[in-house]
Amino acid sequence: MRLTAEGQIVASYAGEINQILDSLDQRLSDIRRNKEGTVRMGSFGPSASTRILPQLLRKFAKYYPNISVNIQESVDAEALLDLRNGIVDMAVLADPRDDFETLPLATDQLVALVPQNSPLSSAKSVGQSELLAEPFIMTLGGNEPNIIRWFGEKLSDLHVTQRVQQTHSILALVEAGLGNAIVAALSLPRSHHGVRPVPLKKAPSMNIVMARKTMQPRSNAAALFWNFWVEEVERGLVTETLAPA
Repeated sequence: MRLTAEGQIVASYAGEINQILDSLDQRLSDIRRNKEGTVRMGSFGPSASTRILPQLLRKFAKYYPNISVNIQESVDAEALLDLRNGIVDMAVLADPRDDFETLPLATDQLVALVPQNSPLSSAKSVGQSELLAEPFIMTLGGNEPNIIRWFGEKLSDLHVTQRVQQTHSILALVEAGLGNAIVAALSLPRSHHGVRPVPLKKAPSMNIVMARKTMQPRSNAAALFWNFWVEEVERGLVTETLAPA
């Protein structure tokens, strides 16, 4: 007996279909066993994207190289809204006020940025009066409310000449001598030529956390990613790694 021409075509396709089904079954099995999948992660700004997430993801990838993480970068308010609306599985945020499950990652502080040739660059710390005496560059990122609270009643005396969102742009303006600024310490790149960060007197601190909604995770990968960091936090291996440089 021999296959007809039509039978040979059917047989060839059947073999390919079997291979595809076997591959599909293996992929689904890997996902069920948490070997593959995608995690949707929100990032609130430079503090998370450049100083926190790279270290976290590098450690996670050593154990689960086939689980990918899609990072959605946005300003603080948008990252928080994405988490509320379920657009991301979890997000790295600074002091979220909502009723989220949270894991502590790091503690950040506000610092003043002054030009390297400024008399303030040699100070051990600066207060409100020193910054009120010169032009000021206000961040449009999530730390503006903290900066406003730090100045308090003296805010009306602050001479704001520019308002900028990106930390790298703020650094360039300060280096050019256009004014001083205040940013979060962890948002700074490790190299910032021509600009010196100076501690603020009575600087407010901010808790950087990984947050998720209190609900069933969207995927096994998202659940695994969260549980991995729960164990790392309990072992004290996260905040030590993420200490400010």
